[in-house]
Amino acid sequence: LSLLKLDLEGYELPALQGAVETLRRCRPVVVIEEAGWGRLHGIPDRAATAFLIGCGFRPFHWSGQDVVFMAAEDLAGSPWGYTDTFDALPICNAISRLHSTAFE
Repeated sequence: LSLLKLDLEGYELPALQGAVETLRRCRPVVVIEEAGWGRLHGIPDRAATAFLIGCGFRPFHWSGQDVVFMAAEDLAGSPWGYTDTFDALPICNAISRLHSTAFE
């Protein structure tokens, strides 16, 4: 597994908790939606982000409601590096292209 994309209308945290061993083993790029829908289910805002950070992932791009994470060890050696401005647009565009053409 190299890419995990979740848009579960607020249930991203429970899904990530269930996938913790896969996250630890595979260290995929993770894309989640953080739109605040979790509040409807009693899940605090940004809980999925906090969980991923606790698992050693770092956000490197934030686009609207979508947040893209990479394993901290992968970011350390990447040409993009880790920035607090989430400016790794080239890889995010590549992910978007893969996502949009996957079902053509």
